[in-house]
Amino acid sequence: MFFWGLILIVLVNIGPSSTKCSQIPTGLYCTNLVEGTDNKTLTIQSDDDEPTTDVQFVYLRNSTGGINNKTFSNFTKLKSLDIQFSHIDKFSLNINTVNSIYLMHNSKFPALSAELMEDCCKTVSILFLVGNNDLKIETGAFKHMTNLTHLTISKQNITSLTKQFFDGLNKLTYLNLKLNGILKINENAFEDLAELNHLILSYNNFTKLEAKTFHNLKLLEAMELQGLNFSEFDLNIFSSQKELKTLELPTKLIGKLELEQLVKAFPKLETFGFSNEEKEGNTTTFIEKCKASGYNIKFSNSYDL
Repeated sequence: MFFWGLILIVLVNIGPSSTKCSQIPTGLYCTNLVEGTDNKTLTIQSDDDEPTTDVQFVYLRNSTGGINNKTFSNFTKLKSLDIQFSHIDKFSLNINTVNSIYLMHNSKFPALSAELMEDCCKTVSILFLVGNNDLKIETGAFKHMTNLTHLTISKQNITSLTKQFFDGLNKLTYLNLKLNGILKINENAFEDLAELNHLILSYNNFTKLEAKTFHNLKLLEAMELQGLNFSEFDLNIFSSQKELKTLELPTKLIGKLELEQLVKAFPKLETFGFSNEEKEGNTTTFIEKCKASGYNIKFSNSYDL
């Protein structure tokens, strides 16, 4: 997602003034762009105004303005768009070559509606929404994104999950919902995500899961549930997860479960995950048991994506 090293400097035209983008292999790294006073739209173009066919990646940082098709009109093979730490007041984009979009830590970005996402993102297979200030994600926003396979939403203040929130995401294989302040997950929320392979719900605020929450997730191979404070917990909610290979459970549950219980519940389990931030006596003992039984051990932090 990030590129380092500079090869060639090209000019960026943004109306009455200009700035520079660093051109790197197949991409541009642009910072501190400000909208033109005439059209209020960020426009990126090369010196000779000819299509820059080799540019596949644009990283836009610390910039202010609106984005539409004109912004990237010179880049006919654009595949990835990464917008971070920016103030984007308008977003209207229809480029059918883009397959990945990263919106991270922006101070402003328009609400994500079904209409906006249909125009910009029907070809997108990877979408990151992380730490954007007051970003509104409307119910059904993703229903036209039928090619999406990877969705990461983190630090976006989502309080509840419903089935309608995931409308259209039948091909989704990776879902990361870490650190969103989720208070409730409807029992049928994941009902249509039958292709899901990896699910992350760590560091949210819900305290229980309904009996059939994961019933349709029969292909799930990795589940991360770190940093949760369950008021009640029953291993039977995982009755459909016979393919599970990696499991991360809240530290507070470790002292209440026996390794033998987990082995029986997940016959294909290979790896246990633990938090680097919560190490208690029960956890240390459990880790030693896992190692002695031949299981892999992995550690993670709350700030890891």
